[in-house]
Amino acid sequence: MRQEQNKTTSPSSQSLLSNTFELREEDLFGLFSEQLPDSMYLLDLDDQDVPGKIIYTNDAACRIHGYTREEMIGRSITELDKEDEARKSDSRLDKLRSGEVLTFEEERRRKDGTPFPVEVTARMVEWKGRRVAFAIDRDISDRKQTEDALQSSEFQFDNLITASERQAQEMALLDRVRTILPKLLTIRRFNMPRIFMAVL
Repeated sequence: MRQEQNKTTSPSSQSLLSNTFELREEDLFGLFSEQLPDSMYLLDLDDQDVPGKIIYTNDAACRIHGYTREEMIGRSITELDKEDEARKSDSRLDKLRSGEVLTFEEERRRKDGTPFPVEVTARMVEWKGRRVAFAIDRDISDRKQTEDALQSSEFQFDNLITASERQAQEMALLDRVRTILPKLLTIRRFNMPRIFMAVL
């Protein structure tokens, strides 16, 4: 009987456990988001006055962009974009509203105006009856610098190969001239065009 009583939970206890679990979910979300090294946002997709309005962001986003949390909350995500990137925001927000999962690269802008590249992953979720975009931005400055360095190295390597091939061709031509020229010098009369044809 005791074992059966222990397994039985009263309705009031179930309600208490449910409320406790909901609170824990919110706590876990906050704990998780604040531990992320990447910028994380919740964007209101239904706000008509401020498209892509930031309703939540983590400490990493504030630190990377140079804003306080109070400065970030309430502004449009497009205000963090470079001007040429901001023009693409309406299309991206429409895609999110339609349920598309987006992954793309763009340039953000810090509070002091300096740009930096990010890789964005975003999707729409339902939250408290509203359509919200859950987005994570990863600063890819180091990756871009590495890619640029590799491209520069490849360009220099290609130039080196081209120069080496050209030098090899010139050396081969010079060797042919050295081989043919002594023979030509022993001929009193020779046809100049034939000399060049023999060399080339």
